[in-house]
Amino acid sequence: MTEQKTLRLFVAAELPEEARHALGVAIDKLKRKNVDGLRWVATEGIHLTLKFLGNVEASQVRDLQAALESAASGLSRFTLRLANGGVFPNANNPRVVWVGLDGDIASLTSLQRRVERALTDIGFTTEERAFQPHLTLARVRDRLTSVERTQLMETLATLWEVEPPEFEVRSMSLMQSTLKSTGAEYTRLGEARLVG
Repeated sequence: MTEQKTLRLFVAAELPEEARHALGVAIDKLKRKNVDGLRWVATEGIHLTLKFLGNVEASQVRDLQAALESAASGLSRFTLRLANGGVFPNANNPRVVWVGLDGDIASLTSLQRRVERALTDIGFTTEERAFQPHLTLARVRDRLTSVERTQLMETLATLWEVEPPEFEVRSMSLMQSTLKSTGAEYTRLGEARLVG
């Protein structure tokens, strides 16, 4: 009997190049603050996670793709804009540094709910936490000093020196995450397009 292959999967909206470039500029601004203990995300790997699935049997990929196409059915493209940043879980104990989103958040939330329902229908667990759309810039390796926390929060609150770009969400992707010593590597396994 052969062992079933598992894949570490999630559903995300991928970002266009201009949004990634702007995020790279934001990361550079944050790096200049010399806050130690942060592990930065590579800009090419930044994405808007709609649902994290975890380890999934490879044989389920086709069903997942069909569920995503069903969730996207009839939904129109929508526009988002990069916003100022923040941290999870809170400013006193930051573990994740992120950039928020503005724009058509109602359409984004609707898409995420449809993804959640479609995947629950095929046996995946419903996420208990409320959806908080964000783009992860860094993870905190070591506890930050109070001075570092203050510098980080002040910079995140005034991140953009020019108006950040808008971008259109045209599809969502079924993504595989492969953890490596150099960081996560992402591969698109499928895509579900929104209508124009």
